Amino acid sequence: MAYDKVTTLMAQVKWSEISAAIEKDGRVRLADYAEKYGVSIPTMRKMMEMKYGTTVQFRRGRTGGVYPTPGNWSSNSPVEKAEKAAASVNYVPDAPVSVTADDADTEAAVDRILGVGA
Repeated sequence: MAYDKVTTLMAQVKWSEISAAIEKDGRVRLADYAEKYGVSIPTMRKMMEMKYGTTVQFRRGRTGGVYPTPGNWSSNSPVEKAEKAAASVNYVPDAPVSVTADDADTEAAVDRILGVGA
């Protein structure tokens, strides 16, 4: 019987709205949508499990909610955007450093101020 209730309610839920919220915010709260559609939190979770499968993960606690599973969701999630931005930084780890006479003079002045012998 419970399965029939869930399948009946599945058609009434605006899944595009929930998907857009997950993509935009990176997470949604089950309680918010359970209240909106007049179902219990466990029923809403069951409905989301049926709709999204393994593309979402459920977390408990103060920062809990429904999160996109990394690698299985749209590239618009804030987490994936941050990861892509970090990967796109052009970093050259072994770039040669050139020391000029001005740099050596500056280093000597700093050493004198700090009382460090060169």
